Amino acid sequence: MMVFAIVFAAQTGMSLIPFKQAALIVLGAYQSMSGYSMDYGKYMLLAIIICGARCVVFIFLGKYIFRPDMSKLLALETEKLDI
Repeated sequence: MMVFAIVFAAQTGMSLIPFKQAALIVLGAYQSMSGYSMDYGKYMLLAIIICGARCVVFIFLGKYIFRPDMSKLLALETEKLDI
């Protein structure tokens, strides 16, 4: 679950900024198909809303659907970790 969350966060963060590779491809394809160029400010606002909603859905899935076993982590004694 943690590895999946790291990859999810990296992909979500990459799509937020309009001058990264994925966003440039999407904006270029949108411009070539529609003939209208999207402003970077509008793109970032829309991307922030969509990425925020994706994060909420990911947290909901992790908490209520996947429910990873955290009992070993809760029973961890941090005193034993000190050297």
